[in-house]
Amino acid sequence: MDFFEIRNWFAHNLCDYPFLQALIQLGVAYYHLTNYNLRGFELLLKNARELLESYSGEIYGVNVDLLKKEIEKPDSNKIIEF
Repeated sequence: MDFFEIRNWFAHNLCDYPFLQALIQLGVAYYHLTNYNLRGFELLLKNARELLESYSGEIYGVNVDLLKKEIEKPDSNKIIEF
């Protein structure tokens, strides 16, 4: 299986796929920040925010409400908590 086949399998078989995709995008956003790619950081952060809009409470041990609050006004010098 290649990357796209795996991604499509997850998209069709996991009801929380958008939530997991948001977490991955957050990780990649902060990776972009370490490479001084501010545009990539901002774009992925925006995408992650949009994907998280319909979620709240705790999912897989993640405090979604706190996470959404933390990424609303990101601080590049602070590790986000959730």
